[in-house]
Amino acid sequence: MFRTLASLYESVFAGIKEIYYHRTRSLLNVLGITLGVGSLVVMMSIMEGFRVGFERAINTMGGLARVSLVELPPSQGGPTGQKSRGIRLDDMRAILANHRDIVDLVIPQVSSGANQVSRGGKYLNLWQWTLNGTTADWMKIDGHRIAEGRTIMPLDDASLSRVCVIGSLIRNELFDDYQNPIGEKILVNGIPFTVVGVFRHVSAAVPQIGKKADAAAIERDDRLRDMKTFSVHRAISGRKAVQKIQGWSLWEKYGKNNMFWGKNLNVLIPFSTFQSLFKKDGKLDSIELLFKDSAHLTEYVESVRATLKRLHGGVEDFQLKPWAERYQETNDQIRILSGVFFAIALISLVVGGMGVMNVILASIAERIREIGVRKSVGAGDLDIFMQFLVETVILSMLGGVLGIIVGIGLAFAIATLLGFTVAISPGVIVLALASSSGIGLIFGIYPALKAARLNPIQALRYE
Repeated sequence: MFRTLASLYESVFAGIKEIYYHRTRSLLNVLGITLGVGSLVVMMSIMEGFRVGFERAINTMGGLARVSLVELPPSQGGPTGQKSRGIRLDDMRAILANHRDIVDLVIPQVSSGANQVSRGGKYLNLWQWTLNGTTADWMKIDGHRIAEGRTIMPLDDASLSRVCVIGSLIRNELFDDYQNPIGEKILVNGIPFTVVGVFRHVSAAVPQIGKKADAAAIERDDRLRDMKTFSVHRAISGRKAVQKIQGWSLWEKYGKNNMFWGKNLNVLIPFSTFQSLFKKDGKLDSIELLFKDSAHLTEYVESVRATLKRLHGGVEDFQLKPWAERYQETNDQIRILSGVFFAIALISLVVGGMGVMNVILASIAERIREIGVRKSVGAGDLDIFMQFLVETVILSMLGGVLGIIVGIGLAFAIATLLGFTVAISPGVIVLALASSSGIGLIFGIYPALKAARLNPIQALRYE
């Protein structure tokens, strides 16, 4: 046992010494491995960044325990072909009455199609889902935070108050420089509302591929995030007396460098006020459910589905859409892309491994007499085999370490230049080292066997 360990130590030491004595050649040998591991780290880090970013966004908006109850689309018409009666407050009351033990929040939501907010001759045209009527709990799952003022309160809903909370872009477009909008009035579809709060600016950079990010857009976004609003170059078209702010010019100004720019155009008003003014048919656009946990989500959803089906006369003219399904679908796509990227990087690693094998074979041809001498003084086939195998594996691991360093540097460079989010996980590092070591082990077996099988007499006579 002791003799075996001593022999192994001697083989490892001989392999390391050979690499050290030929440092320049060894470094050039591992370039293929370095590039392969570097590309692996870059691609896997970008995909991990996508996954982490999406998971963070899902958690911000309620997490995996959130489920949306919506009306079945008219094109589907329910299992019996009859038209859906829609989602109503009765559905919300039934869920609260029967499932308080599994549901944390039940939030009704209504919206309208074409919307317009205005003030002082400035008109801002909005689209569906930007004007929302809901309760005070809406902000707990939708990812918004208050920057100034307050949010909608239960008393506002109970008293049909005409108050609203506006997004940062609406504040920037309708109010003058640094003017405090709290307490001021704006017109929402021609009806006056008092501004009681402003949402915190929501921002996420758009990847800029093949072009530089708009520096002015970045500066605007930073100012809005800090609530330093300003009026320079407002997104306005039309006559000066009546300034109409169009959707395209808004995107030109705010959307080029912010994927979530649309969330900054939200106007939130009390649910009861919205229904009394803009949606008198009693239907809801959705009911947002936040369950107590996501571990038993399937069981919880089926329980709520059964309750709603009884209320709807046995007809399932509604849809329960778990946000966990969106997360799983995206996760599956990321996993597939990660597998494809790994396969591409593996090809580079195989090419690098073949290069290392060729160099080791050339090294054996140069060291035939050395092998003969070692065998003549007692070294066995296993000792020679281990020496060359260890040399190949160490070279590959060296290439792997250099590749990890290069890959991390490139990943953060790409994140800075193109706006991607990258995440360097321990799993990526372990995978990179394991891949490079495995490649060295596989491509080192043949040269090591060839060296071990040399006849010592012929090796000593080799010129």
